[in-house]
Amino acid sequence: MPAVQVGDAPLRRLIMERVRALQCFLSLPDLESKFQHLQSQDATVAAVGQFDLPLRQYMDHTVLKPTAVAEDIIALCEEAKEMKFKAVCVHACHVAFCKERLAGTEVSVACVCDFPHGQSTPAMKRRQAEDILSLGADEIDVVLNVGLLKDQNYPGVFSDVGEIATAVSAAGKCLKVILETCLLTPQEIIDACIICVACGVGFVKTSTGFSTGGATREAVVIMLTVVGPNCLVKASGGIRDRHTTQEYLRLGVKRIGTSSGVTICK
Repeated sequence: MPAVQVGDAPLRRLIMERVRALQCFLSLPDLESKFQHLQSQDATVAAVGQFDLPLRQYMDHTVLKPTAVAEDIIALCEEAKEMKFKAVCVHACHVAFCKERLAGTEVSVACVCDFPHGQSTPAMKRRQAEDILSLGADEIDVVLNVGLLKDQNYPGVFSDVGEIATAVSAAGKCLKVILETCLLTPQEIIDACIICVACGVGFVKTSTGFSTGGATREAVVIMLTVVGPNCLVKASGGIRDRHTTQEYLRLGVKRIGTSSGVTICK
């Protein structure tokens, strides 16, 4: 079956250099073993033009605007039920309502955490995640502390991701880490993804949709190349049409965050 290669050889070599550097910085002697997919001469991830599931099953149907009212959340849930989307994504104050409204369906409830800036302490993020899980959330989308990453405070980033990852994993739920790639250099995207793999997260995610930009092909290719089979990639921010959605899915993205899911899937 024909496949599309994500990341060329120079990119894979750069990633391995960063893996070895972070292995030393973080005293994680087994880290390199998680990246054996980068050693392959034909590192491939996605079949051209093929998706494993119907388009709607990749959708995180999203309402995160601060002006959202009850009517907006009701509409979100009804659309998700009608379209059979994978999940709705909301703020914590709407989680319990969405769980009730979506009871008896296969639509999951995802909730953002420390959104949109990710500047809380690791302990605060963990406690917020535990509160969100107690409301019934199935998935948590937490924002990475970008400042720690830009300071090259790798132990700090590892703690930032690792503490909440441990709590979410213990509850048997899914954690997505939002990198806010529009604020990062390619190397910072690489480093963030390596640390997320080390912490065992379920997804790395491009964007909040509330910063200077959203998902880009360049960022998604880097993310897919780094994580390989270790975790999944969610593209979000500025995705409003079927063509863009399909382009990301063909690359190997497994979740799309958008408020335009109905338009995309019709």
